[in-house]
Amino acid sequence: MNTHYRMPAEWEPQESIWMAWPHDRSTWPKSFDRVLETLAKLVATLSSGQEVHVAVASDTDATTCRRRAAEAGANSDNVYCHVLAFDDVWLRDTGPVFVERHDEGGVSRAAIGFTFNGWGGKFPHRHDEVLKHSIADIMKSPLVSPGIVLEGGTLETNGRGTLLTCQPSVIDFQRNPHLTRGDAEAIFAKYLGCTKVVWLERGLDGDDTDGHIDNLARFVAEDTIVAATQEDRHDVNFDVLKENLSQLRALRDEHGKPYRIVTLPMPKPVMEGWDRLPASYLNFLITNDRVIVPTFDQPSDTIAQERLAAVFPSREVIGIRANDLVQEAGAIHCLTQNVVKL
Repeated sequence: MNTHYRMPAEWEPQESIWMAWPHDRSTWPKSFDRVLETLAKLVATLSSGQEVHVAVASDTDATTCRRRAAEAGANSDNVYCHVLAFDDVWLRDTGPVFVERHDEGGVSRAAIGFTFNGWGGKFPHRHDEVLKHSIADIMKSPLVSPGIVLEGGTLETNGRGTLLTCQPSVIDFQRNPHLTRGDAEAIFAKYLGCTKVVWLERGLDGDDTDGHIDNLARFVAEDTIVAATQEDRHDVNFDVLKENLSQLRALRDEHGKPYRIVTLPMPKPVMEGWDRLPASYLNFLITNDRVIVPTFDQPSDTIAQERLAAVFPSREVIGIRANDLVQEAGAIHCLTQNVVKL
């Protein structure tokens, strides 16, 4: 049977969004309660327009999640809690990637289950590695395993066969010691339907994923890319983002035309002690009716939201404070995984 897959763009219709409710206070030892408040607000924001599935570690956490989300204004009819085993909350990386499956029987949904090894063995992942099986079963989507280590945060597509990714988090000895670019591109073509792959060379300073694309550059339309830029020449990210922007501006689409490039500023450095955190406005989430943007209590928050509103005129742009989230090196997009609607 001739079967092929297509990874939709994030702005295409979604059935639901998956996320997880934190259960380990040691993950955010200084701000756990504030993180729960932030996630409750996120659940409430998402549930106004579509279903939200939340992985929880216990029935007690399910009760807490529902209560706090309701207090934040959630549409409780759209919130579903599932007691599952998981280590951490970053479902963009640990959950399956939902795609369209095209075969002789028509179009159905499948879940691509890349292997997860704790971002190259940096963090515990015994439960996170098998979480994709549970989510795929709940969504009644067959799980397909490409056989390489990869996280969803390094996959960005326009839904028309072009993929943006960042090399250090894919071609990495701690993840895939023998994988070449050619090998990866063959897998992207087979399991995601992406036949053109754009490799950015470096990620943000402080990104312990080794560089995920969802902090660097995102498609917002088939012909439009938003890219992070740094104006401070003395900032450690200046050269990285300048190189990325130059590469993106030189890109041509399938018709030989340049992409429209929209820039988003970087927030001023967000620190945890002496450590730089990977705070980026690019870690936004696109839903059916909204764009949810991480904010950092800075004047540049408004600039980022205004520029995204200009490229998403039919969606409401909402900022959610992410200062506490980014203490663990992630934000809104990292927390969530969208499920394509057929």
